[in-house]
Amino acid sequence: MPVHGHSFYSHQGRFYDLAGRPCDVAQYDGQTFFVKTIGGSEGIGADIICFRPPGDRRAEDLLYQELLVPHRALAAISPVRAMPTLRVNSYFTKGGRVEILSALIKFAGPGAVADNMAAGAIGVGIDPLEGRLHAEGVSKQGRRTSEGRAITAHPISGIPFEGFQVPCWHECVALLDRLHPLFPNLRAIGWDLAVTEAGPVVIEGNSVGALLFEQVFSRPFFGTTYVQENLGELRGRPLPCVDGEGALLLADNVRL
Repeated sequence: MPVHGHSFYSHQGRFYDLAGRPCDVAQYDGQTFFVKTIGGSEGIGADIICFRPPGDRRAEDLLYQELLVPHRALAAISPVRAMPTLRVNSYFTKGGRVEILSALIKFAGPGAVADNMAAGAIGVGIDPLEGRLHAEGVSKQGRRTSEGRAITAHPISGIPFEGFQVPCWHECVALLDRLHPLFPNLRAIGWDLAVTEAGPVVIEGNSVGALLFEQVFSRPFFGTTYVQENLGELRGRPLPCVDGEGALLLADNVRL
């Protein structure tokens, strides 16, 4: 599976590979890494460094990941330091099929090293069938800029979001079709993917994603197999009606 070529972590001043074995990091002297605090969130403590062992021993426990270079199409729309990443939520159905629940791409702000929404990134929904961006983005302030305008283009490159083709999208979906069945007990996984010139790379999988928040960028989940299979099982009674877009229909066709 395509994952980071060089990844290791530090714990109490010592370095280990991802299998937990002591790691000789002298081989990485002078290489550039993306580092983040183990157990951290929202990009807090993330940095891009030139690794210089053995002096590079920090107090925090850190994960070191090879610095990836984005696909040229992504570098063009988002000409900043941070890699724009995809968050793709997949569901492993009871019939053994992988269903894409939602997808979005995050574009970091100027000077940021991570594309977390809390750090000022803009998220844009992705059509899961074609891999094209939706017309408008969303920031942590909402769907509009401080001047009240809709977020329809990247603020630095000026390239419009609507219709922009995410490179290697179908390869991303095919990758998750192969990867998610390896974790059958995790029915829903939020995957963070990078797209390079060589194709998609798995950064991480999240067993507990921000599913409520991510519906802002995509269709409502109510009409998906993910909800329909599990809601019926939990309630043990007939499921509510949904319309063609997956929204819940209440009495008198009130749409939720």
